[in-house]
Amino acid sequence: MPELSQRARSALEVAGQAVEAWLDGAGAAFAKRVGKGPGKGHGREDAAGSVEGGAEGGAAKGTGRRARTWLLALDHPALQGNPVSLTVPRDFPANPVQIKVDEKLCLELPHVEEDGRVCLGMQAWPIDYTQPLQAVDRALEIFEEFLQRCHDPVWVEQELHRERLAYWARWCLRRRRSRDRRPSPKKTFISYPGMLAAGAVGQAAVYENGNAILTFGDQDPNVLARRHKLAGGTMTLGDVMLVEIDAHMSWTPTTWPRDFNQLEALVASATDHQTSVQAWFDDGEGSKSPIGREHKNARVRARARSDAIRRKFVVVAQSGVFYGFQLSGRLGSSLPALEPLLLERIDPAWALTRDHRAAVFQKRRQKKVLLLGCGSLASPLLELLVRAGVSQVHVVDAQAGGADKNLD
Repeated sequence: MPELSQRARSALEVAGQAVEAWLDGAGAAFAKRVGKGPGKGHGREDAAGSVEGGAEGGAAKGTGRRARTWLLALDHPALQGNPVSLTVPRDFPANPVQIKVDEKLCLELPHVEEDGRVCLGMQAWPIDYTQPLQAVDRALEIFEEFLQRCHDPVWVEQELHRERLAYWARWCLRRRRSRDRRPSPKKTFISYPGMLAAGAVGQAAVYENGNAILTFGDQDPNVLARRHKLAGGTMTLGDVMLVEIDAHMSWTPTTWPRDFNQLEALVASATDHQTSVQAWFDDGEGSKSPIGREHKNARVRARARSDAIRRKFVVVAQSGVFYGFQLSGRLGSSLPALEPLLLERIDPAWALTRDHRAAVFQKRRQKKVLLLGCGSLASPLLELLVRAGVSQVHVVDAQAGGADKNLD
Protein backbone atom coordinates (compact mmCIF):
# COMPACT_ATOMS: atom_id res chain seq x y z
CA MET A 1 0.00 0.00 0.00
CA PRO A 2 1.52 3.37 -0.93
CA GLU A 3 2.37 5.88 1.76
CA LEU A 4 0.05 8.82 2.35
CA SER A 5 2.57 11.23 0.81
CA GLN A 6 2.80 9.12 -2.34
CA ARG A 7 -0.86 9.07 -3.25
CA ALA A 8 -3.35 11.74 -4.18
CA ARG A 9 -5.16 13.34 -1.29
CA SER A 10 -8.89 12.74 -1.05
CA ALA A 11 -11.48 15.52 -0.96
CA LEU A 12 -11.98 14.86 2.76
CA GLU A 13 -8.28 15.33 3.44
CA VAL A 14 -8.04 18.53 1.41
CA ALA A 15 -11.06 20.11 3.14
CA GLY A 16 -10.05 18.96 6.61
CA GLN A 17 -6.46 20.14 6.32
CA ALA A 18 -7.63 23.53 5.03
CA VAL A 19 -9.79 24.00 8.10
CA GLU A 20 -7.03 22.83 10.44
CA ALA A 21 -4.57 25.25 8.88
CA TRP A 22 -7.02 28.13 9.21
CA LEU A 23 -7.90 27.37 12.84
CA ASP A 24 -4.22 27.07 13.76
CA GLY A 25 -3.40 30.24 11.81
CA ALA A 26 -5.88 33.08 11.50
CA GLY A 27 -8.31 31.36 13.86
CA ALA A 28 -5.74 31.09 16.66
CA ALA A 29 -7.05 34.40 18.03
CA PHE A 30 -10.19 32.64 19.30
CA ALA A 31 -9.43 28.89 18.96
CA LYS A 32 -6.76 26.82 20.67
CA ARG A 33 -5.99 23.29 19.55
CA VAL A 34 -6.46 20.57 22.17
CA GLY A 35 -4.09 17.61 22.37
CA LYS A 36 -1.60 16.51 19.71
CA GLY A 37 -0.75 18.60 16.71
CA PRO A 38 -0.92 17.39 13.11
CA GLY A 39 0.67 14.01 12.51
CA LYS A 40 0.06 10.28 12.18
CA GLY A 41 -0.50 7.67 14.84
CA HIS A 42 -1.63 9.94 17.68
CA GLY A 43 -4.83 9.80 19.64
CA ARG A 44 -6.64 13.03 20.39
CA GLU A 45 -7.61 14.75 23.61
CA ASP A 46 -11.10 16.06 24.08
CA ALA A 47 -11.99 19.26 25.92
CA ALA A 48 -11.89 17.42 29.24
CA GLY A 49 -8.36 16.20 28.56
CA SER A 50 -9.12 12.51 27.94
CA VAL A 51 -7.39 10.79 25.02
CA GLU A 52 -9.56 9.07 22.46
CA GLY A 53 -8.07 6.37 20.29
CA GLY A 54 -9.03 3.08 18.70
CA ALA A 55 -11.53 2.71 15.91
CA GLU A 56 -13.71 5.63 17.02
CA GLY A 57 -10.92 8.12 17.52
CA GLY A 58 -8.64 6.78 14.78
CA ALA A 59 -8.15 7.97 11.26
CA ALA A 60 -11.01 7.78 8.81
CA LYS A 61 -10.80 4.78 6.54
CA GLY A 62 -8.87 5.67 3.41
CA THR A 63 -7.46 8.90 4.89
CA GLY A 64 -4.65 9.92 7.20
CA ARG A 65 -6.83 12.29 9.23
CA ARG A 66 -8.16 12.13 12.74
CA ALA A 67 -10.83 14.13 14.50
CA ARG A 68 -9.37 17.36 15.88
CA THR A 69 -10.68 19.59 18.66
CA TRP A 70 -10.20 23.28 19.47
CA LEU A 71 -11.26 25.23 22.54
CA LEU A 72 -13.14 28.42 21.67
CA ALA A 73 -12.64 31.67 23.56
CA LEU A 74 -16.30 32.44 24.25
CA ASP A 75 -17.71 34.23 27.26
CA HIS A 76 -21.48 34.13 27.57
CA PRO A 77 -23.70 34.08 30.67
CA ALA A 78 -25.54 31.01 29.42
CA LEU A 79 -22.27 29.04 29.40
CA GLN A 80 -21.67 29.79 33.10
CA GLY A 81 -17.94 30.10 32.53
CA ASN A 82 -17.59 26.58 31.12
CA PRO A 83 -15.46 25.85 28.03
CA VAL A 84 -16.80 25.40 24.51
CA SER A 85 -15.10 23.10 22.02
CA LEU A 86 -15.28 22.78 18.25
CA THR A 87 -14.49 19.40 16.74
CA VAL A 88 -13.71 18.78 13.09
CA PRO A 89 -14.76 15.14 12.56
CA ARG A 90 -12.51 12.77 10.68
CA ASP A 91 -15.03 12.56 7.81
CA PHE A 92 -15.51 16.33 7.49
CA PRO A 93 -17.08 17.79 5.37
CA ALA A 94 -19.30 14.74 4.79
CA ASN A 95 -20.43 15.44 8.37
CA PRO A 96 -20.51 18.98 9.78
CA VAL A 97 -18.32 20.26 12.59
CA GLN A 98 -19.55 19.65 16.13
CA ILE A 99 -19.80 22.17 18.94
CA LYS A 100 -19.83 20.96 22.53
CA VAL A 101 -20.55 22.69 25.82
CA ASP A 102 -20.35 21.42 29.39
CA GLU A 103 -22.46 18.30 29.98
CA LYS A 104 -24.14 19.89 33.01
CA LEU A 105 -25.96 22.31 30.70
CA CYS A 106 -28.00 19.47 29.13
CA LEU A 107 -30.75 20.13 31.70
CA GLU A 108 -30.45 23.92 31.61
CA LEU A 109 -30.25 24.82 27.94
CA PRO A 110 -32.36 23.41 25.08
CA HIS A 111 -30.86 21.42 22.21
CA VAL A 112 -27.90 20.23 24.31
CA GLU A 113 -27.40 16.47 24.31
CA GLU A 114 -26.27 14.48 27.35
CA ASP A 115 -22.65 14.43 26.14
CA GLY A 116 -22.67 18.22 25.64
CA ARG A 117 -23.17 18.23 21.86
CA VAL A 118 -25.26 21.17 20.70
CA CYS A 119 -27.89 20.15 18.15
CA LEU A 120 -28.43 23.21 15.99
CA GLY A 121 -29.71 21.57 12.83
CA MET A 122 -26.36 21.99 11.06
CA GLN A 123 -26.09 19.97 7.87
CA ALA A 124 -23.32 19.23 5.42
CA TRP A 125 -23.62 21.11 2.14
CA PRO A 126 -22.01 20.04 -1.18
CA ILE A 127 -20.23 23.40 -1.37
CA ASP A 128 -18.37 22.53 1.84
CA TYR A 129 -16.01 20.33 -0.19
CA THR A 130 -14.71 23.29 -2.19
CA GLN A 131 -15.20 25.98 0.45
CA PRO A 132 -14.72 24.20 3.80
CA LEU A 133 -14.04 27.40 5.77
CA GLN A 134 -17.61 28.48 5.10
CA ALA A 135 -18.83 25.36 6.89
CA VAL A 136 -16.99 26.42 10.05
CA ASP A 137 -18.21 30.02 9.72
CA ARG A 138 -21.76 28.78 9.30
CA ALA A 139 -21.53 26.60 12.43
CA LEU A 140 -20.12 29.46 14.50
CA GLU A 141 -22.85 31.82 13.28
CA ILE A 142 -25.58 29.33 14.17
CA PHE A 143 -24.04 28.77 17.61
CA GLU A 144 -23.76 32.53 18.19
CA GLU A 145 -27.42 32.94 17.29
CA PHE A 146 -28.25 30.11 19.69
CA LEU A 147 -26.42 31.89 22.53
CA GLN A 148 -28.26 35.10 21.76
CA ARG A 149 -31.61 33.32 21.98
CA CYS A 150 -30.57 31.84 25.32
CA HIS A 151 -30.77 35.41 26.67
CA ASP A 152 -34.56 35.06 26.46
CA PRO A 153 -35.80 32.90 29.37
CA VAL A 154 -39.22 32.56 27.73
CA TRP A 155 -37.69 30.95 24.62
CA VAL A 156 -35.57 28.63 26.78
CA GLU A 157 -38.63 27.49 28.76
CA GLN A 158 -40.67 26.96 25.60
CA GLU A 159 -37.98 24.84 23.97
CA LEU A 160 -37.44 22.76 27.12
CA HIS A 161 -41.19 22.24 27.51
CA ARG A 162 -41.55 21.20 23.85
CA GLU A 163 -39.28 18.21 24.48
CA ARG A 164 -40.19 17.79 28.14
CA LEU A 165 -40.40 14.00 28.14
CA ALA A 166 -36.85 13.68 26.78
CA TYR A 167 -35.50 15.98 29.48
CA TRP A 168 -37.49 14.13 32.14
CA ALA A 169 -35.97 10.82 31.00
CA ARG A 170 -32.53 12.43 31.16
CA TRP A 171 -33.17 13.64 34.71
CA CYS A 172 -34.39 10.20 35.83
CA LEU A 173 -31.25 8.61 34.41
CA ARG A 174 -29.04 11.12 36.20
CA ARG A 175 -30.78 10.51 39.50
CA ARG A 176 -30.33 6.76 39.06
CA ARG A 177 -26.59 7.33 38.75
CA SER A 178 -26.49 9.66 41.75
CA ARG A 179 -24.90 8.43 44.95
CA ASP A 180 -27.54 9.98 47.22
CA ARG A 181 -30.55 8.44 45.50
CA ARG A 182 -33.04 6.27 47.35
CA PRO A 183 -33.75 2.72 46.12
CA SER A 184 -36.42 2.81 43.42
CA PRO A 185 -37.77 0.47 40.70
CA LYS A 186 -35.61 -0.07 37.64
CA LYS A 187 -38.65 0.05 35.35
CA THR A 188 -42.06 1.44 36.19
CA PHE A 189 -45.16 0.65 34.12
CA ILE A 190 -48.53 2.35 34.33
CA SER A 191 -51.96 1.34 33.09
CA TYR A 192 -54.18 4.40 32.70
CA PRO A 193 -57.90 3.71 32.26
CA GLY A 194 -58.71 7.31 31.32
CA MET A 195 -61.11 9.91 32.71
CA LEU A 196 -60.07 9.80 36.36
CA ALA A 197 -60.99 12.41 38.95
CA ALA A 198 -58.38 14.75 40.35
CA GLY A 199 -56.45 13.09 43.14
CA ALA A 200 -57.54 9.58 42.13
CA VAL A 201 -55.77 6.78 43.94
CA GLY A 202 -54.72 3.35 42.77
CA GLN A 203 -52.53 0.38 43.60
CA ALA A 204 -48.92 -0.50 42.95
CA ALA A 205 -47.03 -3.78 42.88
CA VAL A 206 -43.24 -3.69 43.16
CA TYR A 207 -41.26 -6.84 42.39
CA GLU A 208 -37.86 -8.11 43.35
CA ASN A 209 -36.74 -8.11 39.70
CA GLY A 210 -36.95 -4.29 39.70
CA ASN A 211 -40.30 -3.86 37.94
CA ALA A 212 -43.19 -1.82 39.34
CA ILE A 213 -46.79 -1.76 38.04
CA LEU A 214 -49.14 1.15 38.77
CA THR A 215 -52.89 0.70 38.17
CA PHE A 216 -56.17 2.47 38.94
CA GLY A 217 -59.78 1.48 39.41
CA ASP A 218 -60.54 -2.24 39.65
CA GLN A 219 -57.32 -3.30 37.89
CA ASP A 220 -55.16 -5.67 39.92
CA PRO A 221 -51.48 -4.73 39.41
CA ASN A 222 -50.31 -8.28 40.07
CA VAL A 223 -52.70 -9.75 37.48
CA LEU A 224 -51.57 -7.16 34.97
CA ALA A 225 -47.91 -7.88 35.73
CA ARG A 226 -48.44 -11.60 35.17
CA ARG A 227 -50.27 -10.96 31.92
CA HIS A 228 -47.35 -8.92 30.58
CA LYS A 229 -44.75 -11.25 32.15
CA LEU A 230 -43.31 -8.47 34.29
CA ALA A 231 -43.70 -10.15 37.69
CA GLY A 232 -40.68 -11.77 39.26
CA GLY A 233 -39.67 -12.54 42.82
CA THR A 234 -41.06 -11.03 45.98
CA MET A 235 -43.96 -8.62 45.52
CA THR A 236 -44.60 -5.58 47.71
CA LEU A 237 -47.84 -3.63 47.40
CA GLY A 238 -48.15 0.12 47.44
CA ASP A 239 -50.43 3.09 46.80
CA VAL A 240 -50.60 5.50 43.88
CA MET A 241 -52.01 9.02 43.57
CA LEU A 242 -52.75 10.52 40.15
CA VAL A 243 -52.80 14.28 39.60
CA GLU A 244 -53.53 15.91 36.24
CA ILE A 245 -52.06 19.32 35.50
CA ASP A 246 -53.05 21.87 32.87
CA ALA A 247 -51.78 21.21 29.35
CA HIS A 248 -50.33 24.74 29.16
CA MET A 249 -48.42 24.48 32.42
CA SER A 250 -44.67 24.55 31.88
CA TRP A 251 -42.98 21.25 32.80
CA THR A 252 -39.23 21.83 32.62
CA PRO A 253 -36.19 21.25 34.83
CA THR A 254 -36.85 24.63 36.46
CA THR A 255 -40.51 23.94 37.26
CA TRP A 256 -40.89 20.25 38.08
CA PRO A 257 -40.80 19.36 41.80
CA ARG A 258 -37.40 18.60 43.29
CA ASP A 259 -38.50 18.04 46.90
CA PHE A 260 -41.58 17.06 48.88
CA ASN A 261 -42.72 20.63 49.60
CA GLN A 262 -42.69 21.50 45.91
CA LEU A 263 -44.68 18.37 45.09
CA GLU A 264 -47.20 19.24 47.80
CA ALA A 265 -47.61 22.72 46.34
CA LEU A 266 -48.06 21.33 42.82
CA VAL A 267 -50.76 18.84 43.87
CA ALA A 268 -52.58 21.45 45.95
CA SER A 269 -52.62 23.86 43.01
CA ALA A 270 -53.76 21.21 40.51
CA THR A 271 -56.63 20.00 42.72
CA ASP A 272 -57.78 23.41 44.03
CA HIS A 273 -56.38 22.47 47.45
CA GLN A 274 -58.74 19.49 47.67
CA THR A 275 -55.90 16.95 47.91
CA SER A 276 -52.87 16.88 50.19
CA VAL A 277 -49.92 14.59 49.51
CA GLN A 278 -48.82 15.06 53.11
CA ALA A 279 -52.12 13.78 54.52
CA TRP A 280 -52.24 10.92 52.02
CA PHE A 281 -48.68 9.91 52.84
CA ASP A 282 -49.23 10.10 56.61
CA ASP A 283 -52.44 8.07 56.32
CA GLY A 284 -50.62 5.08 54.85
CA GLU A 285 -47.27 5.42 56.57
CA GLY A 286 -48.27 3.30 59.52
CA SER A 287 -49.83 0.50 57.50
CA LYS A 288 -47.94 -2.67 56.79
CA SER A 289 -47.44 -4.00 53.30
CA PRO A 290 -48.32 -7.58 52.45
CA ILE A 291 -45.64 -9.45 50.55
CA GLY A 292 -46.36 -12.07 47.95
CA ARG A 293 -43.72 -14.68 47.18
CA GLU A 294 -43.81 -16.22 43.72
CA HIS A 295 -43.12 -19.95 43.95
CA LYS A 296 -41.19 -21.56 41.12
CA ASN A 297 -43.34 -23.43 38.59
CA ALA A 298 -46.50 -22.68 40.52
CA ARG A 299 -48.99 -19.85 40.58
CA VAL A 300 -49.22 -19.82 44.32
CA ARG A 301 -48.81 -16.72 46.40
CA ALA A 302 -48.26 -16.94 50.12
CA ARG A 303 -49.08 -13.70 51.87
CA ALA A 304 -47.36 -12.68 55.06
CA ARG A 305 -47.24 -9.49 57.03
CA SER A 306 -44.14 -7.38 56.60
CA ASP A 307 -42.56 -4.65 58.64
CA ALA A 308 -41.97 -2.66 55.43
CA ILE A 309 -44.01 0.49 54.84
CA ARG A 310 -46.27 0.44 51.78
CA ARG A 311 -44.66 2.02 48.74
CA LYS A 312 -46.04 5.43 47.77
CA PHE A 313 -46.09 6.81 44.23
CA VAL A 314 -47.39 10.07 42.80
CA VAL A 315 -48.13 10.30 39.07
CA VAL A 316 -48.42 13.67 37.33
CA ALA A 317 -50.34 13.54 34.04
CA GLN A 318 -50.26 16.18 31.33
CA SER A 319 -51.94 15.67 27.95
CA GLY A 320 -51.39 11.91 27.96
CA VAL A 321 -47.79 12.13 29.17
CA PHE A 322 -47.04 10.76 32.64
CA TYR A 323 -44.28 11.61 35.11
CA GLY A 324 -43.73 9.55 38.25
CA PHE A 325 -42.37 10.15 41.73
CA GLN A 326 -41.57 7.63 44.43
CA LEU A 327 -41.96 8.89 47.99
CA SER A 328 -39.46 7.34 50.37
CA GLY A 329 -40.01 7.16 54.12
CA ARG A 330 -38.71 9.80 56.45
CA LEU A 331 -35.29 9.66 58.02
CA GLY A 332 -35.83 11.00 61.51
CA SER A 333 -37.80 14.25 61.37
CA SER A 334 -37.03 14.99 57.72
CA LEU A 335 -39.63 15.14 54.97
CA PRO A 336 -40.15 12.18 52.61
CA ALA A 337 -37.60 12.01 49.82
CA LEU A 338 -38.54 12.18 46.13
CA GLU A 339 -37.13 10.03 43.36
CA PRO A 340 -38.24 10.74 39.77
CA LEU A 341 -39.48 7.78 37.73
CA LEU A 342 -39.73 7.30 33.99
CA LEU A 343 -43.11 5.69 33.33
CA GLU A 344 -43.99 3.38 30.46
CA ARG A 345 -47.64 2.99 29.57
CA ILE A 346 -49.04 -0.49 28.98
CA ASP A 347 -52.79 0.23 28.89
CA PRO A 348 -54.71 -0.80 25.74
CA ALA A 349 -55.56 2.78 24.74
CA TRP A 350 -51.88 3.63 24.48
CA ALA A 351 -50.79 0.32 22.97
CA LEU A 352 -53.40 0.43 20.19
CA THR A 353 -54.04 4.13 19.53
CA ARG A 354 -51.29 6.19 21.19
CA ASP A 355 -54.19 8.27 22.58
CA HIS A 356 -55.40 9.22 19.10
CA ARG A 357 -59.17 9.71 19.34
CA ALA A 358 -59.09 8.29 22.84
CA ALA A 359 -62.77 9.07 23.48
CA VAL A 360 -63.83 6.93 20.49
CA PHE A 361 -61.60 4.09 21.65
CA GLN A 362 -63.13 4.19 25.14
CA LYS A 363 -66.63 3.86 23.64
CA ARG A 364 -65.49 0.85 21.64
CA ARG A 365 -64.15 -0.81 24.78
CA GLN A 366 -67.62 -0.63 26.30
CA LYS A 367 -69.23 -2.43 23.35
CA LYS A 368 -70.26 -6.08 23.29
CA VAL A 369 -70.34 -7.88 19.95
CA LEU A 370 -71.95 -11.23 19.11
CA LEU A 371 -70.29 -12.94 16.15
CA LEU A 372 -72.32 -15.71 14.52
CA GLY A 373 -70.06 -18.16 12.78
CA CYS A 374 -66.30 -18.30 12.67
CA GLY A 375 -65.48 -19.33 9.14
CA SER A 376 -63.29 -17.75 6.47
CA LEU A 377 -65.27 -14.48 6.59
CA ALA A 378 -65.79 -14.14 10.34
CA SER A 379 -62.28 -15.15 11.46
CA PRO A 380 -60.53 -12.02 10.11
CA LEU A 381 -63.52 -9.96 11.25
CA LEU A 382 -62.99 -11.26 14.79
CA GLU A 383 -59.37 -10.12 14.75
CA LEU A 384 -60.30 -6.70 13.37
CA LEU A 385 -62.91 -6.18 16.08
CA VAL A 386 -60.41 -6.91 18.83
CA ARG A 387 -57.76 -4.71 17.22
CA ALA A 388 -60.32 -1.91 16.97
CA GLY A 389 -60.75 -1.99 20.74
CA VAL A 390 -63.94 -4.01 21.31
CA SER A 391 -63.34 -5.59 24.71
CA GLN A 392 -66.00 -8.33 24.62
CA VAL A 393 -66.63 -10.49 21.56
CA HIS A 394 -68.80 -13.58 21.89
CA VAL A 395 -68.37 -16.16 19.13
CA VAL A 396 -71.03 -18.75 18.24
CA ASP A 397 -70.21 -21.48 15.73
CA ALA A 398 -71.58 -24.92 14.91
CA GLN A 399 -68.14 -26.49 15.37
CA ALA A 400 -65.83 -26.36 18.35
CA GLY A 401 -62.97 -23.93 17.78
CA GLY A 402 -59.35 -24.32 18.79
CA ALA A 403 -55.81 -23.27 18.07
CA ASP A 404 -55.48 -26.12 15.57
CA LYS A 405 -58.47 -24.88 13.55
CA ASN A 406 -59.44 -21.43 12.37
CA LEU A 407 -58.66 -19.43 15.52
CA ASP A 408 -54.84 -19.59 15.34
